Amino acid sequence: MNNDIDIIKSIHAKYFDYMVNGDMDNVAKLFHYPSAFKGFLDNLLTAKDASELKEIYQDLIASAPTANKISMNETMPFKLRDNTYVIIMSYSQYNDDSEIFSGNACYVFSKINKEWKISAVL
Repeated sequence: MNNDIDIIKSIHAKYFDYMVNGDMDNVAKLFHYPSAFKGFLDNLLTAKDASELKEIYQDLIASAPTANKISMNETMPFKLRDNTYVIIMSYSQYNDDSEIFSGNACYVFSKINKEWKISAVL
């Protein structure tokens, strides 16, 4: 189990790094398809492939508060089943030194064909 947690934490760290740097090609490689997304949007969306994921992220990013800095405050992994974990991440967004948003995000990780990847971001 600890090895699985280490793997999903590593994937999550890569995801966060790629997102901060705008590297959507590598973000897309971290997902199983189809994948679900919520974020600051009103509806739950599903990406069937990497191209749709990139389109959804354009909408997700556009709907998020405009910030010039984001900090990951805490990440907590939870096992749901042998092939499914979630990470709940608390984070804050800032403009200069002023916090403009603080909240949580949920990342669902699934092991399909012996490979851990993200299957939902909520």
